[in-house]
Amino acid sequence: KYYKCKYPKTTRASILGAIRHVREGYSQREAAELYGWTRSVVQKYLKWSEPLIPEYITAGRFKPVFTSAQEDVIVAYAIELSERFYGMTR
Repeated sequence: KYYKCKYPKTTRASILGAIRHVREGYSQREAAELYGWTRSVVQKYLKWSEPLIPEYITAGRFKPVFTSAQEDVIVAYAIELSERFYGMTR
């Protein structure tokens, strides 16, 4: 319930640098240590094409369900319902 991430979010440039190092001949482990990632994360993003790598990356495997635009729509709808006295329950 109160999970604290071991590794912070980082930018796309960091993982692209690690991928570049691996393609230049370094091992995955060396590139991961150099950029502060785990080997499994470097290994995961090596398989992806460069345009598909997201702007912000976490070491976790869970992805957000809704985009921030969709979340804004849901929040606005919930506020609108509460103003009409249709309080939302669990």
